[in-house]
Amino acid sequence: SISASQSGAEARVLTTPKVQCSLYACDACNADPYCGWCYSTGTCTTAGTCTSMYDPTGVCPVPLGLDKSAASSTGGSTINIYANRFNTALGTGSFTCEWSLAGSVKTTSVTALTAGSATCTTPNYGTTEGAATLTVKLGSVPWMSSLNFTFYSCAALPCSTCASDVNKPECGWCFNSRSCSSNSTCDKTG
Repeated sequence: SISASQSGAEARVLTTPKVQCSLYACDACNADPYCGWCYSTGTCTTAGTCTSMYDPTGVCPVPLGLDKSAASSTGGSTINIYANRFNTALGTGSFTCEWSLAGSVKTTSVTALTAGSATCTTPNYGTTEGAATLTVKLGSVPWMSSLNFTFYSCAALPCSTCASDVNKPECGWCFNSRSCSSNSTCDKTG
């Protein structure tokens, strides 16, 4: 904004720096005196433009961990994500979990939400396994920084180690198909 002041014969123009608050992550946003973090949108806005849920404390959402950091790549596992804060006033429908594995991005819904945790179900990546990232989002905006996650495939394990691999607790021997699979996908009728 521009304002002019007249003092005798001298004219002076005062300007406010043009700031693009929307480009900032939470920490950088709170460090800029012209910006503020708006928790209702999960974005950095020009100070005063957030219509609700503006938090002047400067405390950003920080991931604290997961209840488990690995699961079967066939999906269906419940994962609890812990953080120093979630905006429960927005409800579960406002948040999603975005999973990224081997260039493939999949989204699942947040099914439960408390002030300190969000719950999501893992997506189905078939037999693809490896290191992945998990990002909790408010709309299309990351709520906090991403967490590391690992997807593993049960299909490659032989019978002798299928049910006893402590690093792959969701694997079990499926007698009908005579193969190792995730416990949730095995036909347990025989």
